[in-house]
Amino acid sequence: VREVFELMEQPDTGPWSTVRGIIADFLSVRREFAPLIDLALGEKAQHFVVNDVEQLRRALESRDTTFSGRVSFFPLRQPSIPTAEIITPSHLGVVALAEQVVTCENVDLADLPRRLLARTLIVHDLESARLIRVESPQLRFITLRGELLEPDGTVTVGTHHAESGILSRKSELRELRSE
Repeated sequence: VREVFELMEQPDTGPWSTVRGIIADFLSVRREFAPLIDLALGEKAQHFVVNDVEQLRRALESRDTTFSGRVSFFPLRQPSIPTAEIITPSHLGVVALAEQVVTCENVDLADLPRRLLARTLIVHDLESARLIRVESPQLRFITLRGELLEPDGTVTVGTHHAESGILSRKSELRELRSE
């Protein structure tokens, strides 16, 4: 990751100018939801946002060496998920659509929360997730306790250390500054 930032900071970035920054830098979340969004996004929070896939291809081909670690790039030029495709179950267990608790102040990236979280619901508990999943199996669920239920049925549970998430740290810093 550090290597990509160094390429972006060069005076003449060349094809690397297509890289905008990491996803987490563009998103804001209220502190109470930040740990859940950190979990929902997982590693994607650290993916680099890219304007032009073809320009990225040229940038990657211009490198003589490989990156010292894994780096992922998230292309902007893909169609956003239309709102009509999103089914929001009316169930007492639903807290919010995950995309609705995330904001992006950058106008040209305004659909980023939808693209990342459109099919993710925040629900009260795992039982609510299981009940809603019967009607909406394409959705992904995250509970207030941080449990995940994926569309394929995978369940992830256990202690999550919220303080380690990028969005959680950003939300905490923003709140401390406002105090």
